[in-house]
Amino acid sequence: MPSRSVEGGGDPLGVDKWVFDVSDAIVDLAGNALDGDWANSSGVFPSGDGASGHDFKFQVNVVRGDANRSSVVLGDDVILVRNAQFRGTTHPQYSSFLDLNGSGTILRDDVILARNAQFTTVPAGSHDLTGPSFAAALANDTGQSASDRITSNAAVSATVNDASGITLFTASLNGGAFVDIAGFRNVDGTFSLNAAALALVNGGQPLPDGAHTLRIEAEDGFGNATTFNLSFTLDTARPLGSIPIVGTNPVTFSAFDVIFTEAMGAAAFQTGSYTLEALTGPNAGQMIAVTGVQESTSSTALLQLATTLADGDYRLTASPALTDVTGNALDGPTTFNFTVSDPVGITSISPASGEELVSVTRETIVRFEDAVDPATITPASFQVMANGQPVPGSIVVSSTERFVTFFHDAPLPASTAVRVVLNGHLIMGRDGMVPDADGDNQPGGVSTANFKTLPLTRIAGTNVFGFVRDSYSGLPLVGATIRIDAFPEANVVTDADGRFDLTNMPAPDFFVHIDGSTATHVNDGGNLVAISAGTMYPNVGKPFHSVPGQTVQLNMQGTPFDVFLPPMSMGDVSTLSMTISTSVGFGAAGLAELAAMFPEVDPQVWARTGVTFAPTMWRSAWALCPDLQRKADLRSN
Repeated sequence: MPSRSVEGGGDPLGVDKWVFDVSDAIVDLAGNALDGDWANSSGVFPSGDGASGHDFKFQVNVVRGDANRSSVVLGDDVILVRNAQFRGTTHPQYSSFLDLNGSGTILRDDVILARNAQFTTVPAGSHDLTGPSFAAALANDTGQSASDRITSNAAVSATVNDASGITLFTASLNGGAFVDIAGFRNVDGTFSLNAAALALVNGGQPLPDGAHTLRIEAEDGFGNATTFNLSFTLDTARPLGSIPIVGTNPVTFSAFDVIFTEAMGAAAFQTGSYTLEALTGPNAGQMIAVTGVQESTSSTALLQLATTLADGDYRLTASPALTDVTGNALDGPTTFNFTVSDPVGITSISPASGEELVSVTRETIVRFEDAVDPATITPASFQVMANGQPVPGSIVVSSTERFVTFFHDAPLPASTAVRVVLNGHLIMGRDGMVPDADGDNQPGGVSTANFKTLPLTRIAGTNVFGFVRDSYSGLPLVGATIRIDAFPEANVVTDADGRFDLTNMPAPDFFVHIDGSTATHVNDGGNLVAISAGTMYPNVGKPFHSVPGQTVQLNMQGTPFDVFLPPMSMGDVSTLSMTISTSVGFGAAGLAELAAMFPEVDPQVWARTGVTFAPTMWRSAWALCPDLQRKADLRSN
């Protein structure tokens, strides 16, 4: 640039590299100090790095006569000035770089000045206007990513260098006072601020957990300053683990939570991080497999087991290598003991409480969650009451000891409220505890169920008719007996058309058994064909519906249907024993029929198929499978 005198008088600036320094003591009307830092290396205006403070510095090269600003005055500069003679400030091509004496008009004296300054050049070298260079980061970013600036280690590693040397090196935390940290800088420019150093910067107080901003300022020998801001989050809290099932649990389970006080790392949600050992009970000494771990929340792991836990004591061990998302290791215990002491519960009572129109011949069945001691199932602990009095009958406990059946000696009274009472205080489970009879998850209690038997008053003119047929041929069965529960005098047999007529029946429902074992013939187009000696038909029990004062055909929701009974080979019938278990499989006739029906199935599949009936089960076989009572082979016309 041309040499001009400064405002207010004085000599023109001589040939040199001049540095102008505007002090950060200058403030705006709001009291904010000048932000004089160059935001980038090219020195593009305006200045500022976003934080107030530091002088504004810039360099100007002064060479009078350097019209083309090449840093040296030569003949081409003289020519430029001569060619611009007589241009004033109003001329569109006027340039202050050509008006060497600053008169406002380019004249011959400007040409002389340029000619006399030939071969003048800017001195070599340059002023240092750049602040120290910085690189700083957390010494160990222990968060979920290496760049999230979350750490459990209060330490910063950095480098600060400047060719002109570092004369001032300070730091502050969270807007506090600046503290001299020059003593932490090594000769090579590296420095580390550990927890003690950061405590010094923090006014002598250890740095607490939370969000922080560390501001470091460095200044070189020419007063050029650089500020570096590092924001980070310190988290040194070690997570604690717990399980809500510590202690005795009256209800078993197949999943439970492990709860932590901090958001946890990925390992906390992996099956390999946990072991579960049975200390007592049927699985004592065995490890219980943890089949899955679900991340319910960032701090809650749901451990899933293959099955519900048996009664006993257990120990859960969490891996001590577990850490939270910041890398803090577990604190406190990593093993947790708990107990499962779940008394046997009642899963169902049949007939169900509130059930109506119950058959007077239907047995009462109580099912348990697990085995009970048969010796404790007595008339004192299990009663069926009608009209306030115990119903005479017998109690049979299944071979599995998981259900008990009450067989009454005579049909229950009709149109009567019946109460089932099970006293859990008098029963003992095979687990050594009295069962939870009333469903409050505590041993003991009394369970009751109330049902009402159907009315059995015979109503004149209330009649039901129907037909019994062979399941395969569809031909009428002759001589099958229809037995009416509680009214043996009303029993009938099917005629030559397979028809039966039941007269003066109760309404709206009554129970019957279709006894195919008494059938004698099949009607084949009017030709009565005797049933072979080796064949019989089964017995099927069903409720029938009636309409008072009307004659109706056997129907289901208004759609008439016939009763179909399948023929059975007598050789396929097995007799059950009261004293030993009886294995029952498909007989020869059944195997042959299955092979014909399913030719694609290996016959050995059917040959290996069977069921074993334990002693006493034969009496309750029908009660064992109540669904069979509803699934007789019935087909619509």
